[in-house]
Amino acid sequence: MSLYGALLTGVSGLDANSRALGITSSNIANVNTVGFKTSNALFSTFLAGNGDEAPASVQVHSAQQMSQQGLLTSTGSATDLAISGNGFFVVTDNPANPGLGTFYTRAGAFTADANGLLKNGAGFFLEGWTLDANGNMPANRSSLNVINLGSLNGTAEATSTLTLKANLQSSAAAVGAYTAGDMTSGTVAPQFEQTINVYDSQGSARPMQLAFVKTAADTWAYEVDYQGPVADIGGAGSNPVASGTITFNADGTLATPAAGSATFTVPWAASTGLASQDITVKFGTAGLSNGVTQFDAPSALTSANVNGAPYGALTSVSVDQQGYVTALFDNGIRQFQRARTRRGQCLSGFGRFGRCNRSGSQDRRRRLDRILLARGLDGRSRQGILRSDHHPARLFGGNAHHHHGRPDVAGAHADQAVAKDTASLPK
Repeated sequence: MSLYGALLTGVSGLDANSRALGITSSNIANVNTVGFKTSNALFSTFLAGNGDEAPASVQVHSAQQMSQQGLLTSTGSATDLAISGNGFFVVTDNPANPGLGTFYTRAGAFTADANGLLKNGAGFFLEGWTLDANGNMPANRSSLNVINLGSLNGTAEATSTLTLKANLQSSAAAVGAYTAGDMTSGTVAPQFEQTINVYDSQGSARPMQLAFVKTAADTWAYEVDYQGPVADIGGAGSNPVASGTITFNADGTLATPAAGSATFTVPWAASTGLASQDITVKFGTAGLSNGVTQFDAPSALTSANVNGAPYGALTSVSVDQQGYVTALFDNGIRQFQRARTRRGQCLSGFGRFGRCNRSGSQDRRRRLDRILLARGLDGRSRQGILRSDHHPARLFGGNAHHHHGRPDVAGAHADQAVAKDTASLPK
């Protein structure tokens, strides 16, 4: 071995041990970094030639434990997320055009920025799928959007169903001639009537009167009359907005309508700014006494349940174990994903994820030219499935968790001491 070779070998040893010391120091420094993965120093011999006298230098490489599950630490933030099992959050550094920069990370400490976009500590924005009004995934599963909590404002919900529980007195006398609209015009006096508020799409309460009159044995006519300003429905000629007939069996249970319900349309005038509204009145189940009945007791309303709600302000946002972002409003409405307000959480899984490039302090960028990307988009994928019960992946959210690599601090300090001793020159 030449003098130059001997010097080179010594210098390579000092350099390798200093690099190992730096790797260990990084582990200790990042003990509380969300999503950090412990790295190990791997030493290998570097031969500068052949033969017994060839200088045997040393080199060191950093191997990060990407597949190691970190500890889950509880926090007080509903948007702090963690994954148990395989998978990554899909994030981007370009919220205006997410497709231009896609990254994958285990760092789920997301907070809303000034625009309401969920961003982690490294400045990457969380992406998800936009669901349709029925909560269905998009046909194009590659279509991701940045989750925007800023779009979650107050909301109202229009009434679409009215469920009645009432009794119509069987001993009431049948009226003479009756034509639809007679109760509204005052030609025939209703034998039972009740006003119930429904909600339009803007959250306004709209009074609807249900009036009943007996026209024959076990047969009753009904009218639905709008009690607000008639200009709201285009004039008095639009009242009643609905009319029909219900019949009963000999035992007082509902006979018709056979479906147990009838749907009517409220023709809101253009001046209200509302579209026509369909409302289904549920009278009960034919053959049962679970809705409107006819017994010899005074006509009375037991209950009238309407869905819909007035305007309500956003009170909280949560993320469940399946990754659905849910908004809760103070009117009791829970909203799940829709295109204008909610986004779905997204996980991606990789068959092998030890060969990712680091990007920033917490995130990983996928090298698509080297490893096939397999996103866990449904329950059949083996990697990165969002499940609420079993592995391979489980998402924790809502006062959720931070995901820590949690290096072995005691072991790291021991490695640090060894590296220092090894690097020390004899006096």
